Amino acid sequence: MALPRLAIATTEIELPISKRVVTIRQYRASEEKALLMVNQKNQNAVTSAMMNLIAACCGDSISKDDLSKLSMVDTLYLYTKLNIISVGAEKTIGVTCQNEEGGKDKDGNVVACKHEVKMKVDLSVIEVSNDGKFDPDVSLGEDTKVSLRLPTMLEMAGIDASKQEDAAYMFDSIISLLSKCTTQMVINGDFISTKDTNVQEIFNWYMDLSHENLQKLVGWYEQIPYLYKTIKWKCSTCGHQNELVIKDITSFFH
Repeated sequence: MALPRLAIATTEIELPISKRVVTIRQYRASEEKALLMVNQKNQNAVTSAMMNLIAACCGDSISKDDLSKLSMVDTLYLYTKLNIISVGAEKTIGVTCQNEEGGKDKDGNVVACKHEVKMKVDLSVIEVSNDGKFDPDVSLGEDTKVSLRLPTMLEMAGIDASKQEDAAYMFDSIISLLSKCTTQMVINGDFISTKDTNVQEIFNWYMDLSHENLQKLVGWYEQIPYLYKTIKWKCSTCGHQNELVIKDITSFFH
C-alpha cells in the first residue's frame, strides 16, 4: 500500500512589479535536492533549475509561459518567498565592520577595524528599489523615443557575470538585452512596431546612435528595479554604526 502524502503549506503573494497574485507551496525534499545538485558556477543551469522549481511550486497558479515572461525582479521575489515558506526567513551571515579608522596596529597606527561577527538576518521583509517604479520611455531627441519593458530572468541570465570586467562584452550584452526589451519605437515622429522589426535591426539602430543618446539607454538599464536587504549593526569592538545593502538576495539560499 502506498504511503499517504503529507500536506504542505501554501501561501499567496503579490508580485512587486506586475502586481499579480500567485499561490506557492513549500518545495519538497526531492525538489530541494535537485536544486542543490546544480553546478553553482553554471549560471544558465542555476537559472533553469530555479525556474523549474518555481514552476513546480506554483502549479496552476501561473503557467510556465507566463512565468518565463515575468520581470527578473518578480521572479527573484517569487523565488525568495518560496525559500522563506520552505526553509524559513531567518539566515545567519558573517559581516565585517566597515570602519576604516576603527582599529590600531601593533605600532599604534590607525587602521580599519575589520571586526567580523555572525548575525541573524530576517528575510521576511525585503525591499524593491524605487518601490518597483520605472519609466518605460527613453527620449532620444525631438519626436524620437523608445519604450522598454523590464528584462526577464532568462534574459538577464544570458549576460555572463564572470565577464563584468570585459568592457566590450558588457557593452554588446547590454545593448543586445535592451534590443530584446524594446516594445515600441517612435523615430522622427513615425511609430515603428517592434513586431515588424527583428532584434538585430533594433540592435544595429542602437549601435548607430550618438554617444549621448546611447548613454541615455545605458542609464535606463542602470535604473532597473532590484531587490535588496539593508542590514544595520553596531560594532562591538569600535562602536561604529554599520549599514550594509545586499542586492544578491539569492545568495542567502545557495
